[in-house]
Parts: sequence; structure tokens; C-alpha cells
Amino acid sequence: MQFKAAISFLLTAVLATGVLSAPAPHSTSKRTSPSISFNNYEGHSSLNGFDNFYGSSNFIGLNKQTFIQNEIVCSERDIRLVQQQVLVLQELIKEVLLTQVCEVESQVIVLEQFQSGFSLFGNDLERRNGRFPGYDHSISSHGRDLFGSDGSFNVHDLGFSGLDLGSNSFFVAGDNWRDASSPNSVQSARDAARNAAIQLGIQF
Repeated sequence: MQFKAAISFLLTAVLATGVLSAPAPHSTSKRTSPSISFNNYEGHSSLNGFDNFYGSSNFIGLNKQTFIQNEIVCSERDIRLVQQQVLVLQELIKEVLLTQVCEVESQVIVLEQFQSGFSLFGNDLERRNGRFPGYDHSISSHGRDLFGSDGSFNVHDLGFSGLDLGSNSFFVAGDNWRDASSPNSVQSARDAARNAAIQLGIQF
């Protein structure tokens, strides 16, 4: 299997494994963020136009969620396979930052933006702030466009911006969330995982 096809399959498996059905559309609103600009931050030319991607005052892409009438039902998989898939995506992100951004300050800012977005996803998993976990299918489907036939990155405009994030979200059903008990059990799971990382010197 070619590398491009393998990664396309991987992205599909991580983001959209299951069976389609049709829930009612659902939207959640955006919260206002403090206005901090990173356009040409400290004179770094690689950050030219940085704020344009998600929009002014929206560092992490905290956009309105619009759940369209397509629902994915999650399917249980061997956790080792899930860890493999997530690790591949982690190392691909490192490759993008290290090979396509040369100013370390810019690498750090983009990484913080990515990590903050994933922290938002963590809050969604815990159903905080009226948001629900989901993923933007229109954006995730571009996974297949990231690589050329030789396995190298396709460096071209994929035709969307961060402003589009959330406008075509898929909800994933079939999890074990229970309103009465899950907030406490999920928080305990997060705390245990963070404590395991803290013991290795990771700071949050």
C-alpha cells in the first residue's frame, strides 16, 4: 500500500470509524477570547498573517459547532492500535513543524495553538461550557490530500481556513457517557493520566 493511501486510511480510522445514522442538527456558540495578535510577532516574518487563519481574538479556533445530520457510532478497538494511530499523527505534526517552519519561536506558537485546541477538545469530552465532542468532517477528509504519490507532503492551499472549523461537525454516538456519574469519573481519569505525566516531569 502506498504511503499516501496508508495515511488516508489511518486518518479515517482515527476520526471516523462506525455506522451512519441521522440525529437532529445541533449548534453551540462561540465565546469571546482576549485580543492578542501574533501577526509578525517580535518581527518573525514566518508569522505574517497568522491571525487571519482563525480570525482576530480567536487563537484556538473556538468556533460555533454545527452538527449536521450525520452521526457516527463508535466501535471499540484494541487500545494498542489506537495508541499506534495517535502516535503516528503526533509524529506527523512534529515533522510538519520542524520541516516547514524554521523560526523556533513560530514553531512554539503553532504548537501551543495546536495543544490549546486539543485542550478544548478535552473540555468537550467532559461536556464543559455547553459543548459536545465531535469533529469537522469536511476538514478531516483533507487527510488524503496531505501527501503526494511519493509520500512527500503536498505543500499547497487545501481550500479552507480555521474559520470553517466546526461548521460541518459529526457527532459520535455509542459512548458510555452518563450525565449523573460521568463528570466525576472522567475528571478522575484525566487527573490520573496527568499525574502519570507529571511524575515524568511534564508540566501542565
